[in-house]
Amino acid sequence: MDRHAAQASTDRGRPPSPEAVQRSARYIASWKRALLDLSGRNRLLYFQRGSSTRIQLERPAPEELFASLALEERSLSFPRPRGLSIDEIELGDGPDDQIAIVPGEIDTSPPVGGLEELRNLYRKLERLRRVNRTIYEEQGVHTLFLALGLLEWKEAEDSKSLIQSPLVLVPVRLELEHDAFRLLPHEDDVEVNPALAYRLQRDFGLVLPGIEWNEQQRVADGAFQQFLDVVRDLVQRRGWVVLEQAWLALFQYYKLPMYRDLEAPDVPSTAAAHPIVSALCGLREGRPYEPIDIAGAEEAYTRPDLFPVLDCDSSQLEVMEQVRRGKTLVVQGHREQARVKRS
Repeated sequence: MDRHAAQASTDRGRPPSPEAVQRSARYIASWKRALLDLSGRNRLLYFQRGSSTRIQLERPAPEELFASLALEERSLSFPRPRGLSIDEIELGDGPDDQIAIVPGEIDTSPPVGGLEELRNLYRKLERLRRVNRTIYEEQGVHTLFLALGLLEWKEAEDSKSLIQSPLVLVPVRLELEHDAFRLLPHEDDVEVNPALAYRLQRDFGLVLPGIEWNEQQRVADGAFQQFLDVVRDLVQRRGWVVLEQAWLALFQYYKLPMYRDLEAPDVPSTAAAHPIVSALCGLREGRPYEPIDIAGAEEAYTRPDLFPVLDCDSSQLEVMEQVRRGKTLVVQGHREQARVKRS
């Protein structure tokens, strides 16, 4: 099917042809692969311990954490000092052995046995909370997750290097309540690690299961444990191991929401019918790029009704003018040096 025929099949008012939907599905599959970073930088695949932005939770067990945060949607407390504020913890006034530590519902590794261990824990928790909040404010993406279960695997049978990758990602948030940290559920969905799922299917032909539950399920139903058991059966012949560990960590994977959006079942047909996205899929001709008179635009944007709120360079001004004219754009490059492409 040539492009002109595909374009005719995606005219407004007519549903896209099966050939057009198949073509858009191939493009979308390639976009999804590009969004999944499979390099060593991706902590969804190569999870490293010992970082200042990772905390291992020893108690409750992963299954109980899943039940509390994903099913029951309740908060859990960390240890706290009796009678001390956050500021007093940092100042560390008085002998540590005279400070009483109130146990929380969460135990960490290393354990909190005194004020110094509590101080180190609270510094990590505050760092996690601050970084996640900053990224969300700047990027609109939530990055704080509870990683439940790790798959310990090898890239090749004869490899001596073991890789550990999170299996289940539970979005969470940290809050300070009465000078004590609490772990709370976040509104985003729980999901099986998408980067690991793609890597295992592509390289080994292994399909990770999903996690199924309903609102009435509790820990006794064992949805999480059933998931781990299925994964164990799936990987045991390769000598891989499923570790029942829980880690609170940042996964700065900004493209994950875009990947999730492209997974919806109706995306190929919707893309084939869309006048802009279908052009990106090669189903219709894109309109030629129309350059902007930068000198004229600079003069026009000195008017009070067009004056930009923030300073902008010529390339950013070009984007603003194209949008003001009602054009649809694909903008590539850094904020400081934007480049414009016509879709």
